[in-house]
Amino acid sequence: MTMTSEHQQVDAVDAFTAAARNLSAGADDVAQPSSTYDMLAALAAAQLEQAVIYQKLAAWHSQAQLGVDYDGEDERSDPEAPALPEVVRLLSEAAEEARLTANYLRHAQTANGIIVWRDEPPA
Repeated sequence: MTMTSEHQQVDAVDAFTAAARNLSAGADDVAQPSSTYDMLAALAAAQLEQAVIYQKLAAWHSQAQLGVDYDGEDERSDPEAPALPEVVRLLSEAAEEARLTANYLRHAQTANGIIVWRDEPPA
């Protein structure tokens, strides 16, 4: 699904945040330990998607044009350190960190696959 309006994009981010919060709230207890293998795969994939989002946002910000996309900076602006290049730098770093995190998650999934999980309590 292509997001064409700001409202759709914000709604999608809000839904993603709500889903992440819900997962976080239930992560203390795993009802079926063997499911953690698939969970780690899905989390790695989600992390890679986040990296793509951050990189695309960085690219968009790098092409933003004064007078077209924005009207300058507010009173907190530092003429020696414009905000837009800082946003681009930070989003690019976030994208790289998200890729690294996805890699860690894939390695965790691989190690997790070696474990013989017990989904039923011992008799």
